[in-house]
Amino acid sequence: WLLSFNTHQELFKGIKEVESNKQRILLDNLISLSQRLSKEDSLIHYLKVKALNQSPLIKDGDKHKALILLLDQFEANREYQTSLQFYSVFVKEGIKNTEYPEYYQIHFRAALIAEKSGDFDLTIELLNRSFEHAVRILGHQERFIKIAQRILLLTEAHQPGEAEFAVLAKIRSIFERNSNLEQLARTDLIVAQKYQKSGANDEAIKAYKRSLENYRKTGNDAQASQILILLTNLEGGDSEEKLDRLIALEATLENTTQEEDLIKTRVEIGNYYKQRDDLKKAESYYLKAYKTSSTGLSLIAIEAGYFGALASAKKGDLDRSDEILNEIITIETMPENQRIIGESFHALAKNSNAKGSYAKARHLVDQAIGLEIDELQNDFELTRCAILINQQDFKEALNASMGLLNRSLQPDKKVLATIYAVKSHIGMQDYTKALEYAEQGQRLLGDSGFSEKHVEILSLKVRTYRLTGDLSQALEIEE
Repeated sequence: WLLSFNTHQELFKGIKEVESNKQRILLDNLISLSQRLSKEDSLIHYLKVKALNQSPLIKDGDKHKALILLLDQFEANREYQTSLQFYSVFVKEGIKNTEYPEYYQIHFRAALIAEKSGDFDLTIELLNRSFEHAVRILGHQERFIKIAQRILLLTEAHQPGEAEFAVLAKIRSIFERNSNLEQLARTDLIVAQKYQKSGANDEAIKAYKRSLENYRKTGNDAQASQILILLTNLEGGDSEEKLDRLIALEATLENTTQEEDLIKTRVEIGNYYKQRDDLKKAESYYLKAYKTSSTGLSLIAIEAGYFGALASAKKGDLDRSDEILNEIITIETMPENQRIIGESFHALAKNSNAKGSYAKARHLVDQAIGLEIDELQNDFELTRCAILINQQDFKEALNASMGLLNRSLQPDKKVLATIYAVKSHIGMQDYTKALEYAEQGQRLLGDSGFSEKHVEILSLKVRTYRLTGDLSQALEIEE
């Protein structure tokens, strides 16, 4: 390898601009050989040559990759300022096409380095560059929403006040321009809460009303009702006074025939206690709401019963939870209540799984799946994977997890399906595949922080390496 490296160096000596495919291959080989031989200075040199080369034979995407490798190298050595300096040079001399669609990633990568260096003002500036480029060139809302959320978090922590509202105004204008009413409503809700927190109640009320209007337009009645309560209770008093008002409202409604309003109020009191982790009182009010009607169960009453069952399960009373859920699943399935009945079958399956009654859990989750509620199918089938693994039916669990991975899943659900694939492969003693999917899970999580899922994947890797007898790798990951 050393002889090959020296020969390549001789052949590439004096070349500044790549003029042929042969020279391009020489440069790529020099980068690979520098990595293999751990020649850090040479690696940095040749990565710079590639990243800044203006030859038409080196595509913008290849320059981008070279830049990322170079920034990784600097970052590994904690040379944050050197890394940021080269980023500035690259922006001027590297990819000169400002319409390069992945430029937002370059700015975002530099922002992460600036954040590590402790320069939060520069971090926010670079994130803004990334955000503006993503919006202008890509128009991919999912991508720029994540960037905007990061800007907002940093702004809130390091530039609180007017700067926060400026960021939110920018985000809001994009959603408004794209007629994304759900995200527009959510943004206005954040604005309202920030105004309310700062004591600017008049501005908070305006933002709450905008949010309410858009949630109503999207048909999100649950969120709209929550905002209505926030609006009702905004003026006068702290959270205890809010509870006092709700309890007084309950007492008033008990003397009327307004059962639906009474149920809603009791649910809201249950929500109040749930938010404060007082599960006993939350359960009590949800079940009180569930039993309110004297003429038959409405959808909101059924939902209250379901919330009560969840509270029972969360505080450890699985039998009480099952009792309520079994009542709900006996209700005649109608289009308007099909979702809550499906969720009740699902909750029963999770309760049975927690009790170790895996065959019963499997039967219950299959009934939930059989209702064919599109927006819940992935959740139901993920629970089915967990049950199959507990049953040690690893082949079926693998088929189920692979079926999920072939769908378009939300990132957190895709990670969970990948974890189930890893567990299934371990159960089937296919350790190579288990490690392959563990690596895939780590890539999906990316640099999103060190979550429970990170820990779970690393733990599965440790277990797999131990099973293969590779104790050094297992120990390294454990440490």
